[in-house]
Amino acid sequence: MSNTAAVLREHRRRQAEERLRVGPVWQENGWVFTTPLGMPMDPRNALRWWHGLCERAGLGRRRFHASRHTAATLLLDRGAPLEVVSAILGHASLAITADVYARVTLDAKRSALEALSDAVEARK
Repeated sequence: MSNTAAVLREHRRRQAEERLRVGPVWQENGWVFTTPLGMPMDPRNALRWWHGLCERAGLGRRRFHASRHTAATLLLDRGAPLEVVSAILGHASLAITADVYARVTLDAKRSALEALSDAVEARK
């Protein structure tokens, strides 16, 4: 199990404890991250949490939305199909993912050019 999956499972366990603690006051809305009563988080609070997390990681202030770009790039760089990345990000079309979020990394360019070089050398 990945570290991310373990963290999410632990979060779900703690959230179930919160749900039991507040009883009928809990509002089930299907959200993964909620207030202690099950309501959606206020975006300003989520942003404060994000900025604190980035500061503690030594990154300074980072835009929350930029994490989508990073996630898309990392997924694509590791071979995830474009349609899978698009579905994860919730896009209506592959074009949005390809045009807006997919950035070709230097390593990916280098790898592609090395493969081209190998193909040319093999034909000699």
